[in-house]
Amino acid sequence: MTIPKTKGESSPSEESMPEIVRNDTWEDEGGEDSDNEEKENVHNVKKRKGKKDRKKPQPVSPKITNKPKRISALDSFLQASVTFASNSYLTDRGIKLLTYTLWLLSRLTERYQKNPELSPGLRKMYGDLSMVRYALRLYGLPVSIEDIRTGGSWKGWDDARIHFLGKIMAWSMAFYYPLEHIAYGGFVVPKLIRVDTEKYTAYSCRAWLIFVLSDLASTFFKLKELRKRRDVLL
Repeated sequence: MTIPKTKGESSPSEESMPEIVRNDTWEDEGGEDSDNEEKENVHNVKKRKGKKDRKKPQPVSPKITNKPKRISALDSFLQASVTFASNSYLTDRGIKLLTYTLWLLSRLTERYQKNPELSPGLRKMYGDLSMVRYALRLYGLPVSIEDIRTGGSWKGWDDARIHFLGKIMAWSMAFYYPLEHIAYGGFVVPKLIRVDTEKYTAYSCRAWLIFVLSDLASTFFKLKELRKRRDVLL
């Protein structure tokens, strides 16, 4: 049988238990020290990082003045030669001038008695260079087709006659080059390509004549238009 406790009385187990007093002073002291250490560690890390991020001083380069470099006469000649040789059309013109010069010299030296081999040698060089021109014309057909499709040879001109003549020139060369290719094959391998080379050469020369006449007329109209533009500017 249990005796009920009255108000103000305590049980024997409660009276025997000592009172526990909370003492957290050591925790507070240790917490402050750890906070200080953490702050110092963060400060040291930032300091080391700042040293790493600090860029090394770059050497000061001397001031460069963009003065135009003077081009010598030899360099100008070499640049013009490279530009001339890189264009197959201009290369053909240069070889054409050389072949005509050799042909003329061969005719003038026919009666040169001191060296009878001079004229035949010049004529042989003329014939070999003529075959070189035939080979270079293999690049001409794509250029003509591109000109027909884009109108590159008459772009930038206002006169309609220049446009018309430019189209005639492009189409004439589009016929000229295939005819020359057939004639070239007949000259080089006559047993494989059995054609009348003289006939195809004659046809190609007619196409070339149309080109030359159209080019002359186009040049006249171009000069006329240039004079008009000059008068407007002045």
